[in-house]
Amino acid sequence: MNWIKKYSNLLLVICGIIVALIIAEIGLRLFVPTERVMSDPILGYIGNPRSGFYDSSGFRNDKVLENAEVVAIGDSQTEGNNAPVPSEAWPQVLGKLAGKSVYQLAVGGDGPIQYSYLMDKAIKLNPNLIIIGFYTGNDLMDTYYTAYSNDYWASLRDPEFKYEEKEEDTSIRLLLQNGSDADSAHISILQFRLWLRSKSALYTFLGRATRGIREALGLAETGEERNARIEKWLDGRPELGFVYKEESIKTLLSPSYRKDSVNLSDPRTSEGWRITEKQFREMADKARINNIEFVIAVIPTKEMVYGAYILGNNYGISKALNEYVGMETDLKNKLFLLCKGLRIQCVDVLPGLVAKLNDKVAIYPQELDGHPIPEGYRAIAETLYKSLWGSNK
Repeated sequence: MNWIKKYSNLLLVICGIIVALIIAEIGLRLFVPTERVMSDPILGYIGNPRSGFYDSSGFRNDKVLENAEVVAIGDSQTEGNNAPVPSEAWPQVLGKLAGKSVYQLAVGGDGPIQYSYLMDKAIKLNPNLIIIGFYTGNDLMDTYYTAYSNDYWASLRDPEFKYEEKEEDTSIRLLLQNGSDADSAHISILQFRLWLRSKSALYTFLGRATRGIREALGLAETGEERNARIEKWLDGRPELGFVYKEESIKTLLSPSYRKDSVNLSDPRTSEGWRITEKQFREMADKARINNIEFVIAVIPTKEMVYGAYILGNNYGISKALNEYVGMETDLKNKLFLLCKGLRIQCVDVLPGLVAKLNDKVAIYPQELDGHPIPEGYRAIAETLYKSLWGSNK
Protein backbone atom coordinates (compact mmCIF):
# COMPACT_ATOMS: atom_id res chain seq x y z
CA MET A 1 0.00 0.00 0.00
CA ASN A 2 2.85 2.40 0.84
CA TRP A 3 4.45 1.54 -2.49
CA ILE A 4 1.26 2.49 -4.33
CA LYS A 5 1.06 5.82 -2.49
CA LYS A 6 4.71 6.56 -3.16
CA TYR A 7 4.50 5.93 -6.88
CA SER A 8 0.86 6.88 -7.50
CA ASN A 9 1.73 10.12 -9.29
CA LEU A 10 4.20 8.31 -11.52
CA LEU A 11 1.61 5.66 -12.32
CA LEU A 12 -0.93 8.36 -13.14
CA VAL A 13 1.54 10.00 -15.53
CA ILE A 14 2.31 6.70 -17.24
CA CYS A 15 -1.39 5.86 -17.55
CA GLY A 16 -2.06 9.35 -18.90
CA ILE A 17 0.63 8.95 -21.55
CA ILE A 18 -0.73 5.55 -22.59
CA VAL A 19 -4.29 6.92 -22.84
CA ALA A 20 -3.05 9.94 -24.83
CA LEU A 21 -1.16 7.68 -27.25
CA ILE A 22 -4.24 5.49 -27.74
CA ILE A 23 -6.43 8.55 -28.36
CA ALA A 24 -3.85 9.96 -30.81
CA GLU A 25 -3.64 6.61 -32.64
CA ILE A 26 -7.43 6.39 -32.98
CA GLY A 27 -7.71 10.04 -33.99
CA LEU A 28 -5.08 9.70 -36.71
CA ARG A 29 -6.72 6.58 -38.10
CA LEU A 30 -10.09 8.35 -38.23
CA PHE A 31 -9.13 11.84 -39.38
CA VAL A 32 -5.58 11.91 -40.77
CA PRO A 33 -5.04 9.11 -43.29
CA THR A 34 -1.45 7.91 -43.44
CA GLU A 35 -1.88 5.24 -46.12
CA ARG A 36 -2.19 6.19 -49.77
CA VAL A 37 -4.11 3.06 -50.80
CA MET A 38 -6.84 0.87 -49.32
CA SER A 39 -7.36 -2.86 -49.74
CA ASP A 40 -9.99 -3.98 -52.25
CA PRO A 41 -11.26 -7.57 -52.57
CA ILE A 42 -11.23 -7.48 -56.39
CA LEU A 43 -8.50 -5.08 -57.44
CA GLY A 44 -6.21 -5.73 -54.50
CA TYR A 45 -5.79 -2.02 -53.81
CA ILE A 46 -7.62 1.17 -54.64
CA GLY A 47 -6.53 4.75 -54.05
CA ASN A 48 -7.51 6.27 -50.72
CA PRO A 49 -9.41 9.51 -51.50
CA ARG A 50 -8.70 10.79 -47.99
CA SER A 51 -4.96 10.66 -48.64
CA GLY A 52 -5.17 13.71 -50.92
CA PHE A 53 -3.33 11.84 -53.67
CA TYR A 54 -6.43 10.49 -55.47
CA ASP A 55 -9.84 11.81 -56.48
CA SER A 56 -13.06 10.73 -54.77
CA SER A 57 -13.18 7.59 -56.95
CA GLY A 58 -9.68 6.53 -55.91
CA PHE A 59 -7.77 7.49 -59.06
CA ARG A 60 -5.11 10.14 -59.76
CA ASN A 61 -7.06 13.03 -61.27
CA ASP A 62 -7.89 16.58 -60.23
CA LYS A 63 -11.56 15.65 -60.25
CA VAL A 64 -13.92 12.86 -61.27
CA LEU A 65 -15.19 13.11 -64.86
CA GLU A 66 -18.41 11.69 -66.30
CA ASN A 67 -16.98 11.71 -69.83
CA ALA A 68 -13.43 11.80 -71.20
CA GLU A 69 -12.05 11.70 -74.73
CA VAL A 70 -9.03 9.65 -73.61
CA VAL A 71 -8.81 7.15 -70.75
CA ALA A 72 -5.46 5.83 -69.52
CA ILE A 73 -5.30 2.60 -67.50
CA GLY A 74 -2.15 1.45 -65.74
CA ASP A 75 -0.08 1.12 -62.57
CA SER A 76 2.16 3.49 -60.62
CA GLN A 77 4.04 4.38 -63.82
CA THR A 78 0.77 5.74 -65.21
CA GLU A 79 -0.67 7.30 -62.06
CA GLY A 80 2.51 9.35 -61.75
CA ASN A 81 4.10 8.07 -58.56
CA ASN A 82 6.78 10.80 -58.64
CA ALA A 83 4.56 13.53 -60.08
CA PRO A 84 3.90 16.14 -57.34
CA VAL A 85 0.48 16.91 -58.84
CA PRO A 86 -1.80 14.93 -61.21
CA SER A 87 -1.21 17.39 -64.06
CA GLU A 88 2.43 16.20 -64.27
CA ALA A 89 1.59 12.51 -64.78
CA TRP A 90 1.97 11.38 -68.39
CA PRO A 91 -1.79 10.89 -69.14
CA GLN A 92 -2.58 14.48 -68.14
CA VAL A 93 0.44 15.86 -69.99
CA LEU A 94 -0.71 13.92 -73.07
CA GLY A 95 -4.18 15.41 -72.74
CA LYS A 96 -2.76 18.91 -72.60
CA LEU A 97 -0.57 18.31 -75.66
CA ALA A 98 -3.49 16.89 -77.63
CA GLY A 99 -6.10 19.34 -76.33
CA LYS A 100 -8.28 16.48 -75.14
CA SER A 101 -9.96 15.59 -71.87
CA VAL A 102 -8.16 12.73 -70.13
CA TYR A 103 -9.11 10.57 -67.17
CA GLN A 104 -6.75 7.99 -65.73
CA LEU A 105 -7.66 4.75 -63.99
CA ALA A 106 -4.33 3.76 -62.49
CA VAL A 107 -3.14 2.55 -59.10
CA GLY A 108 0.29 1.29 -58.10
CA GLY A 109 0.51 -2.49 -58.08
CA ASP A 110 -2.13 -3.00 -60.77
CA GLY A 111 -1.46 -5.24 -63.78
CA PRO A 112 -3.28 -6.58 -66.84
CA ILE A 113 -5.92 -8.36 -64.72
CA GLN A 114 -6.90 -5.06 -63.09
CA TYR A 115 -6.60 -3.27 -66.44
CA SER A 116 -9.12 -5.66 -67.96
CA TYR A 117 -11.49 -5.26 -65.02
CA LEU A 118 -11.28 -1.45 -65.27
CA MET A 119 -11.95 -1.57 -69.02
CA ASP A 120 -15.73 -1.54 -68.39
CA LYS A 121 -15.38 1.55 -66.20
CA ALA A 122 -13.30 3.19 -68.92
CA ILE A 123 -15.90 2.45 -71.62
CA LYS A 124 -18.60 4.13 -69.49
CA LEU A 125 -16.67 7.38 -69.86
CA ASN A 126 -17.42 7.31 -73.62
CA PRO A 127 -13.82 7.79 -74.78
CA ASN A 128 -12.52 7.78 -78.32
CA LEU A 129 -9.26 6.27 -77.15
CA ILE A 130 -8.20 3.93 -74.34
CA ILE A 131 -4.49 3.61 -73.60
CA ILE A 132 -3.03 0.84 -71.46
CA GLY A 133 0.27 1.74 -69.81
CA PHE A 134 2.03 -1.66 -69.80
CA TYR A 135 5.10 -1.54 -67.56
CA THR A 136 7.59 -4.20 -68.56
CA GLY A 137 9.22 -4.05 -65.11
CA ASN A 138 6.55 -5.92 -63.18
CA ASP A 139 3.23 -6.24 -65.02
CA LEU A 140 3.68 -9.93 -65.79
CA MET A 141 4.77 -10.80 -62.27
CA ASP A 142 1.92 -8.72 -60.83
CA THR A 143 -0.48 -10.62 -63.07
CA TYR A 144 0.81 -13.96 -61.83
CA TYR A 145 0.53 -13.01 -58.15
CA THR A 146 -2.91 -11.44 -58.57
CA ALA A 147 -4.27 -14.62 -60.16
CA TYR A 148 -2.66 -17.03 -57.72
CA SER A 149 -3.11 -15.10 -54.47
CA ASN A 150 -6.58 -13.57 -54.90
CA ASP A 151 -9.33 -16.20 -55.07
CA TYR A 152 -11.59 -13.77 -56.91
CA TRP A 153 -9.41 -14.45 -59.95
CA ALA A 154 -9.08 -18.22 -59.44
CA SER A 155 -10.73 -18.89 -62.80
CA LEU A 156 -7.64 -17.48 -64.52
CA ARG A 157 -5.35 -20.09 -62.98
CA ASP A 158 -4.00 -23.06 -64.88
CA PRO A 159 -4.87 -26.24 -62.90
CA GLU A 160 -1.71 -27.88 -64.28
CA PHE A 161 0.60 -25.02 -63.27
CA LYS A 162 2.92 -25.79 -60.37
CA TYR A 163 5.42 -23.47 -58.76
CA GLU A 164 6.94 -23.84 -55.32
CA GLU A 165 7.58 -20.44 -53.82
CA LYS A 166 11.03 -20.18 -52.29
CA GLU A 167 11.54 -18.90 -48.80
CA GLU A 168 12.75 -15.36 -49.42
CA ASP A 169 15.74 -13.86 -47.74
CA THR A 170 15.81 -10.14 -47.00
CA SER A 171 14.69 -8.52 -50.25
CA ILE A 172 17.28 -7.13 -52.63
CA ARG A 173 15.20 -3.95 -52.79
CA LEU A 174 15.56 -3.34 -49.05
CA LEU A 175 19.31 -3.89 -49.19
CA LEU A 176 19.74 -1.58 -52.19
CA GLN A 177 17.58 1.15 -50.67
CA ASN A 178 19.66 1.18 -47.51
CA GLY A 179 23.15 0.08 -48.52
CA SER A 180 23.47 -2.56 -45.81
CA ASP A 181 24.07 -6.30 -45.61
CA ALA A 182 21.13 -8.58 -44.82
CA ASP A 183 22.61 -9.63 -41.48
CA SER A 184 23.47 -6.09 -40.34
CA ALA A 185 21.99 -4.40 -37.29
CA HIS A 186 20.85 -1.57 -39.58
CA ILE A 187 18.60 -3.89 -41.58
CA SER A 188 17.24 -5.58 -38.45
CA ILE A 189 16.32 -2.22 -36.94
CA LEU A 190 14.85 -1.07 -40.24
CA GLN A 191 12.69 -4.18 -40.54
CA PHE A 192 11.36 -3.54 -37.03
CA ARG A 193 10.61 0.07 -37.93
CA LEU A 194 8.80 -1.02 -41.09
CA TRP A 195 6.75 -3.46 -39.03
CA LEU A 196 5.93 -0.73 -36.51
CA ARG A 197 4.99 1.64 -39.31
CA SER A 198 2.57 -0.93 -40.71
CA LYS A 199 0.89 -1.23 -37.30
CA SER A 200 0.86 2.34 -35.99
CA ALA A 201 -0.60 5.42 -37.69
CA LEU A 202 0.94 7.58 -34.94
CA TYR A 203 4.46 6.26 -35.56
CA THR A 204 4.05 6.81 -39.30
CA PHE A 205 2.69 10.34 -38.85
CA LEU A 206 5.42 11.41 -36.43
CA GLY A 207 8.12 9.91 -38.63
CA ARG A 208 6.99 11.88 -41.67
CA ALA A 209 6.24 15.09 -39.76
CA THR A 210 9.64 15.23 -38.05
CA ARG A 211 11.82 14.06 -40.93
CA GLY A 212 13.02 17.54 -41.91
CA ILE A 213 13.79 18.51 -38.34
CA ARG A 214 15.66 15.27 -37.66
CA GLU A 215 17.75 15.73 -40.80
CA ALA A 216 18.58 19.33 -39.83
CA LEU A 217 19.68 18.20 -36.36
CA GLY A 218 21.77 15.36 -37.76
CA LEU A 219 19.51 12.73 -36.22
CA ALA A 220 18.54 11.28 -39.60
CA GLU A 221 20.41 10.87 -42.89
CA THR A 222 19.71 13.27 -45.70
CA GLY A 223 18.96 11.84 -49.13
CA GLU A 224 22.42 12.85 -50.32
CA GLU A 225 24.12 11.12 -47.38
CA ARG A 226 22.13 7.95 -47.91
CA ASN A 227 22.90 7.88 -51.63
CA ALA A 228 26.62 8.33 -50.93
CA ARG A 229 26.57 5.46 -48.43
CA ILE A 230 24.69 3.17 -50.83
CA GLU A 231 27.14 4.00 -53.63
CA LYS A 232 30.09 3.12 -51.39
CA TRP A 233 28.40 -0.12 -50.28
CA LEU A 234 27.75 -1.15 -53.89
CA ASP A 235 31.39 -0.74 -54.95
CA GLY A 236 32.13 -4.31 -53.87
CA ARG A 237 28.78 -5.80 -54.84
CA PRO A 238 28.41 -5.48 -58.63
CA GLU A 239 26.07 -8.50 -58.67
CA LEU A 240 23.43 -6.41 -56.85
CA GLY A 241 23.68 -3.13 -58.71
CA PHE A 242 25.79 -0.13 -59.58
CA VAL A 243 25.59 3.63 -59.85
CA TYR A 244 25.69 5.11 -63.33
CA LYS A 245 27.93 8.09 -62.61
CA GLU A 246 27.45 10.55 -65.46
CA GLU A 247 26.71 13.47 -63.17
CA SER A 248 23.65 15.15 -64.73
CA ILE A 249 21.89 11.79 -65.22
CA LYS A 250 23.41 9.86 -62.32
CA THR A 251 21.26 7.02 -60.95
CA LEU A 252 21.28 3.61 -59.28
CA LEU A 253 20.65 0.62 -61.55
CA SER A 254 19.92 -2.96 -60.51
CA PRO A 255 19.41 -5.51 -63.30
CA SER A 256 19.44 -8.28 -60.68
CA TYR A 257 16.44 -6.78 -58.90
CA ARG A 258 14.35 -6.58 -62.07
CA LYS A 259 15.45 -9.61 -64.07
CA ASP A 260 12.90 -12.20 -62.88
CA SER A 261 10.05 -9.92 -63.91
CA VAL A 262 11.23 -9.59 -67.51
CA ASN A 263 12.67 -13.07 -67.93
CA LEU A 264 10.13 -15.13 -69.86
CA SER A 265 11.98 -18.29 -68.79
CA ASP A 266 10.84 -17.72 -65.22
CA PRO A 267 7.70 -19.87 -64.65
CA ARG A 268 5.87 -17.02 -62.89
CA THR A 269 6.59 -14.52 -65.63
CA SER A 270 5.65 -17.05 -68.30
CA GLU A 271 2.35 -17.78 -66.54
CA GLY A 272 1.81 -14.04 -66.17
CA TRP A 273 2.26 -13.71 -69.92
CA ARG A 274 -0.33 -16.41 -70.63
CA ILE A 275 -2.91 -14.60 -68.53
CA THR A 276 -1.92 -11.19 -69.89
CA GLU A 277 -2.39 -12.34 -73.46
CA LYS A 278 -5.92 -13.51 -72.61
CA GLN A 279 -6.74 -10.21 -70.89
CA PHE A 280 -5.47 -8.11 -73.79
CA ARG A 281 -7.52 -10.14 -76.27
CA GLU A 282 -10.64 -9.50 -74.22
CA MET A 283 -9.85 -5.78 -73.94
CA ALA A 284 -9.21 -5.46 -77.68
CA ASP A 285 -12.56 -7.15 -78.40
CA LYS A 286 -14.43 -4.83 -76.04
CA ALA A 287 -12.81 -1.79 -77.61
CA ARG A 288 -13.68 -2.99 -81.11
CA ILE A 289 -17.32 -3.68 -80.17
CA ASN A 290 -17.64 -0.18 -78.71
CA ASN A 291 -15.81 1.48 -81.64
CA ILE A 292 -13.01 2.74 -79.38
CA GLU A 293 -9.38 2.99 -80.45
CA PHE A 294 -7.25 0.75 -78.23
CA VAL A 295 -3.52 1.39 -77.73
CA ILE A 296 -0.86 -0.19 -75.53
CA ALA A 297 1.92 2.14 -74.39
CA VAL A 298 4.99 0.01 -73.62
CA ILE A 299 6.77 1.65 -70.67
CA PRO A 300 10.32 0.31 -70.14
CA THR A 301 12.28 -0.06 -66.93
CA LYS A 302 14.93 2.44 -65.94
CA GLU A 303 17.53 -0.30 -66.52
CA MET A 304 16.30 -0.76 -70.09
CA VAL A 305 16.39 2.99 -70.77
CA TYR A 306 19.93 3.37 -69.47
CA GLY A 307 21.04 0.17 -71.18
CA ALA A 308 19.77 1.46 -74.54
CA TYR A 309 21.42 4.83 -73.91
CA ILE A 310 24.77 3.22 -73.04
CA LEU A 311 24.69 0.87 -76.03
CA GLY A 312 23.55 3.63 -78.37
CA ASN A 313 26.54 5.77 -77.41
CA ASN A 314 29.00 2.85 -77.58
CA TYR A 315 29.91 3.22 -73.92
CA GLY A 316 31.09 0.21 -71.95
CA ILE A 317 28.20 -1.85 -70.60
CA SER A 318 28.32 -4.46 -67.86
CA LYS A 319 27.57 -8.08 -68.69
CA ALA A 320 24.62 -8.11 -66.25
CA LEU A 321 22.99 -5.02 -67.77
CA ASN A 322 23.61 -6.24 -71.32
CA GLU A 323 21.91 -9.57 -70.53
CA TYR A 324 19.06 -7.74 -68.86
CA VAL A 325 18.49 -5.52 -71.90
CA GLY A 326 18.30 -8.67 -74.04
CA MET A 327 15.61 -10.21 -71.82
CA GLU A 328 13.47 -7.07 -71.71
CA THR A 329 13.85 -6.67 -75.49
CA ASP A 330 12.57 -10.23 -75.97
CA LEU A 331 9.55 -9.41 -73.80
CA LYS A 332 8.87 -6.21 -75.71
CA ASN A 333 9.12 -7.98 -79.07
CA LYS A 334 6.66 -10.63 -77.87
CA LEU A 335 4.24 -7.91 -76.86
CA PHE A 336 4.53 -6.21 -80.25
CA LEU A 337 3.79 -9.50 -81.99
CA LEU A 338 0.66 -9.83 -79.86
CA CYS A 339 -0.41 -6.31 -80.79
CA LYS A 340 0.09 -7.11 -84.46
CA GLY A 341 -2.02 -10.24 -84.14
CA LEU A 342 -4.78 -8.30 -82.35
CA ARG A 343 -4.58 -5.48 -84.93
CA ILE A 344 -4.02 -2.85 -82.28
CA GLN A 345 -1.29 -0.26 -81.94
CA CYS A 346 1.63 -0.71 -79.57
CA VAL A 347 3.72 2.40 -78.91
CA ASP A 348 7.27 2.00 -77.62
CA VAL A 349 8.11 5.09 -75.52
CA LEU A 350 11.74 4.00 -75.05
CA PRO A 351 13.16 6.27 -77.81
CA GLY A 352 11.68 9.38 -76.21
CA LEU A 353 13.19 8.53 -72.83
CA VAL A 354 16.61 7.74 -74.32
CA ALA A 355 16.51 11.03 -76.23
CA LYS A 356 16.21 12.89 -72.92
CA LEU A 357 19.31 11.09 -71.60
CA ASN A 358 21.15 12.00 -74.78
CA ASP A 359 20.29 15.64 -73.97
CA LYS A 360 21.64 15.02 -70.43
CA VAL A 361 18.22 15.60 -68.85
CA ALA A 362 17.50 13.70 -65.64
CA ILE A 363 14.32 11.64 -66.02
CA TYR A 364 14.63 9.34 -62.98
CA PRO A 365 15.62 9.85 -59.33
CA GLN A 366 19.23 9.14 -58.35
CA GLU A 367 18.22 6.30 -56.01
CA LEU A 368 16.79 2.85 -56.84
CA ASP A 369 13.28 4.17 -57.56
CA GLY A 370 12.38 3.24 -61.15
CA HIS A 371 9.49 5.68 -61.51
CA PRO A 372 10.18 8.69 -63.74
CA ILE A 373 10.24 12.23 -62.42
CA PRO A 374 8.16 14.90 -64.25
CA GLU A 375 10.66 15.25 -67.13
CA GLY A 376 10.37 11.50 -67.69
CA TYR A 377 6.57 11.58 -67.67
CA ARG A 378 6.71 14.42 -70.18
CA ALA A 379 8.97 12.34 -72.44
CA ILE A 380 6.44 9.47 -72.35
CA ALA A 381 3.58 11.85 -73.16
CA GLU A 382 5.45 13.52 -76.01
CA THR A 383 6.39 10.19 -77.57
CA LEU A 384 2.78 9.00 -77.40
CA TYR A 385 1.52 12.29 -78.80
CA LYS A 386 3.83 12.13 -81.81
CA SER A 387 2.92 8.50 -82.47
CA LEU A 388 -0.85 8.89 -82.06
CA TRP A 389 -1.39 12.26 -83.64
CA GLY A 390 1.65 12.54 -85.91
CA SER A 391 2.86 15.88 -84.69
CA ASN A 392 6.22 17.27 -83.67
CA LYS A 393 4.61 19.68 -81.23
